[in-house]
Amino acid sequence: MMDRGLYPHYVTVKSVTNTKDDIGGNTISYTELAKVYMSKRDMSGREGMEQLRDTATTTTIFKTAYYISGLTQDHVLELNSVQYDIMIIKELGFRESQEITCTAKY
Repeated sequence: MMDRGLYPHYVTVKSVTNTKDDIGGNTISYTELAKVYMSKRDMSGREGMEQLRDTATTTTIFKTAYYISGLTQDHVLELNSVQYDIMIIKELGFRESQEITCTAKY
């Protein structure tokens, strides 16, 4: 049984789907894959200009309480309405848990 205090964040794992709308444009939609308890550690952050707008980017490492089968870099994580793009997925042990390195833009 997992120690709930080590994984305080309830994170939603979503898969991304691109669909075509009526006029042929791409529409991105998200489907909930799982809700998982994870720990969260902010590693770095930076600010800059992107398309004449101030933007901030953070790099965050999440650690799962258990292994999420089928998780790929095409999925996204969502916590407190912030969407994190998955960059690296590292398996810990033999399918015991995962360490997921993500970036988020604000």
